[in-house]
Amino acid sequence: MSNKSVQNFFWYLIPFGFKNILPLIALPIFTQYISVDDFGLYALAIFYGSVIAGIVNLGLSGVFERSFFELDSIMRKNLLWTILLFIFSLYSFFFILTIQLSDFIASTIFQVEAIGDLLILALSFQVFKSLNLYYLSYLKNYENAKKYTYVAIIESGLSIGLAVHLVVNYDMGIVGFLLGQLIGVALCFFFLFIYLFFPFTRTFEWSLLKKQLKLSLPLTPRIFFGVINTQFDRYMLGLLSAMGGVGIFDISQKIANTSFVFMTTIQNTFSPTVYKKLFSKDKTEFNSVGKYLTPFFYLCILFSILVGLFSYEILLVLTTESFHSGAPIISLLTILYGFYFFGKQPQLMFAKKTGLISFLSFFSILSNIALNIPLIYYYGIYGAAIATTISGIMSSLIGYYFAQKYVPILWEKRVFIILGYFTTAIVLVIILDYLQIEYLLLLLIKISFFIIYLILGNRYGYITIKKVKNLYQLLIHEN
Repeated sequence: MSNKSVQNFFWYLIPFGFKNILPLIALPIFTQYISVDDFGLYALAIFYGSVIAGIVNLGLSGVFERSFFELDSIMRKNLLWTILLFIFSLYSFFFILTIQLSDFIASTIFQVEAIGDLLILALSFQVFKSLNLYYLSYLKNYENAKKYTYVAIIESGLSIGLAVHLVVNYDMGIVGFLLGQLIGVALCFFFLFIYLFFPFTRTFEWSLLKKQLKLSLPLTPRIFFGVINTQFDRYMLGLLSAMGGVGIFDISQKIANTSFVFMTTIQNTFSPTVYKKLFSKDKTEFNSVGKYLTPFFYLCILFSILVGLFSYEILLVLTTESFHSGAPIISLLTILYGFYFFGKQPQLMFAKKTGLISFLSFFSILSNIALNIPLIYYYGIYGAAIATTISGIMSSLIGYYFAQKYVPILWEKRVFIILGYFTTAIVLVIILDYLQIEYLLLLLIKISFFIIYLILGNRYGYITIKKVKNLYQLLIHEN
């Protein structure tokens, strides 16, 4: 990695801490005031908000990032202005529709009347959160890691701070938890809108929008199916299991998801370079993508294996006893997120195979549903985790096949060695935990697996004393 990449990576780590570690640190506070059942209601409301937000965005987020590198600086900002106004107008329509139909949605679709009051909050929260991602993508593609960091800190700090304030000081429970986050992301959106566009002299570019929609509309089913695919397990748990099970699964998934978000943080560092290499006419540059990505993959799995191995210890520190049964769920889902690294690469988007992307997403949701229904029925929350992991890995392998077919990346063999070791270690720990071996022995095995992974990184040259010293000097010089 270049010095600039390393510096950007550490700047991106700061928002990762605020957006993911900060909510986890606050989790012990929330679990003291909010019940497991209420977290279940929250999860179902977020499911609704995520689905509608996915529809409202019409696949434009991925297309915006691709189009960014084909436009000059003026047109980039015009495109951002146009997309934001277009999505906000669609959101306004669904906002009114949700107000009118909230009772019907709660009683008919979710069969839980108590969720009705949360639907409009969840919808607004998810939409404003998605709108802020366009700002972050805009800054990331300019490789402006510092401003990206400031925006992410403001958004996360406001959201969590206001949520804690409303839950603790006003005893607003799950409504305060959701409302505080909504106010935080909405304030951030309007502040950035004024900052970037004032005095609002830009025009709405219909022709530019149409070009984006030609690429993005075939992606809309993929976004829609993708959201359902990631949230369907909660919906089925809400129908087939107790609401408390939904709450445990949701908290466990949030903790496991930190490994995926960490991966996204790493992606912010490598994504602009990967696109540049793919667009390069130099065949040597094009073929160097795989070798360039290997150290990033090792780093992603380093975080994932830490979360997966020590899932029980994380729950022990962050939650009350009623959530501790979610440890195996966290471990299983980290395996899935490890495979998702390959889906992070923009091969099919680069090849403009947006229709294929949506088709693959449709297959993914079908396999997810087919596995979730019977496994949830027989094994509850653990069945949901098993079904989600198996269907997700199957979909990742199929997606990998087509990505390599159209835009092949020359992956190094060590990538698959790292992935194989990671998967084996997590599976063995889950099995040993199920067999209820003595805790101290299990903890020793977990630590041993993690140390072996560090040794593997040292052997590959990713973790060496020399690199640590160089990194330290680089960061000191940057500061």
